[in-house]
Amino acid sequence: MADSSPTWSLDPAERRVLGYLEAHARGREHSVAMPALAAMLNMGTRDVQEVIHRLVARHEVAICSSARRGANGYWIPACAEDAAAGRVDLLGRIEHLAARLRALDRAAARGFTRQLALLAPAEERSTVRPFDRSGVQG
Repeated sequence: MADSSPTWSLDPAERRVLGYLEAHARGREHSVAMPALAAMLNMGTRDVQEVIHRLVARHEVAICSSARRGANGYWIPACAEDAAAGRVDLLGRIEHLAARLRALDRAAARGFTRQLALLAPAEERSTVRPFDRSGVQG
């Protein structure tokens, strides 16, 4: 069985991102929006997102984030309330993704007929046929 414990050796990018967040984004009230964080670190936003993912998933660093309008950004929780706020935001994203997954499953179960009908010209909508399981239109 593979060891699932976190790794403790940070690469230079991980050290930079974590160091910045520890110094400047301790507590939700000091959250830093992604564009500002990337600019301060002189990195691309996707690179910073990947580093944050590694810090959380590989090293088990508690980094919270919010995508709420007016309150978006990343922070290191400084207290239980900061962590609880991060948890609420994560649960909201999980619910959003679960709704998308349910919609995909329902569309697949219908053979994607509804979306095919939406894409067809009005005069052809009644003749759109469902896909078979192989993905080939039947």
